[in-house]
Amino acid sequence: GYGTSEKNYWSVLHKVGDTDIHDESNHSPYNDNTINIASGKICGVWTAIEYPEVVTLYSYNTGDWGVSTTWTLISTGSVYENPTGRVPGPKTDVIILQGHEISTGELTGISARSVLLKTESSKLNIEKKCASDEIEINDLSGVGVLRIEGRGDFPSGILHPNKFMAADGGTTEFYGTPATNPFTLLQDEFNNLKINFATSGIVMQLPGNGAHQLNINGKLTIENGILEFTKNGQIINVNKGIDIESNGVIRIHNDVKGGNKNTFVTLQVGGDLINNGNLILTRRGNAAFTAAESRKDEANYGRGILHFTGAANARFECLNTTQI
Repeated sequence: GYGTSEKNYWSVLHKVGDTDIHDESNHSPYNDNTINIASGKICGVWTAIEYPEVVTLYSYNTGDWGVSTTWTLISTGSVYENPTGRVPGPKTDVIILQGHEISTGELTGISARSVLLKTESSKLNIEKKCASDEIEINDLSGVGVLRIEGRGDFPSGILHPNKFMAADGGTTEFYGTPATNPFTLLQDEFNNLKINFATSGIVMQLPGNGAHQLNINGKLTIENGILEFTKNGQIINVNKGIDIESNGVIRIHNDVKGGNKNTFVTLQVGGDLINNGNLILTRRGNAAFTAAESRKDEANYGRGILHFTGAANARFECLNTTQI
């Protein structure tokens, strides 16, 4: 051939079995591109691609993403071998091994072709200095923990988190202190979700655009903070269990009003619900009222439905404030 910029670049094709080659000149930069199946040759402008070297780095210990001693080329992670001081980059597949937590530290951005959180104790900690739009990770998978500090958004630079979010995937933990309070949770699907903010008064709200549904394929844990319904018609669907710990809250926002018997929010649980904190699915100050009284002021009070959806019996333990 004569190079990628020449019109007379020839390649030999082999036709196998019933396969065929079709002229795709509609998508070519020149109209004189031709395919001659009889001769097995093509003529036109063709691009030769050199595939980059992809390196796999394994965590050697707990440490910072941008430090070479955190990484080894040995798949077991038990031996340190990194003679050229590699750290992850766009051509790197990263595997974080058992018991290791890798933090972004002082970095304002990170990149990798893929990240696999191999075990439940494998953790990637995206700290506050690492900007969401400076993260470039094509694929995230595994059963470990993605820790996100000081923000309520899932990093936009993780382009394909579907495997991590799917059933039997990993855990997303929000922690620290977000820049705004309350803030809106924009991601609408997780496998396991853990809310663990610096103080119990930080509020994570569902988007205020009406009938929004938050789907959690695994388990919801609220260790420190508040998860809040903001509009009627909203649904939080948890396929497994819910743990509300002593500094955790699920509640309806004060601005959510009733209106009629079909106006409510819904909390759906596929497993056990253990409440050691606060579960507030009515805005009445006192939920102890008769059936007749329950409709009297429904226009002034938001209300919610608690729906157990699992096929087996489930535990509902009200160990602290529970208003339904």
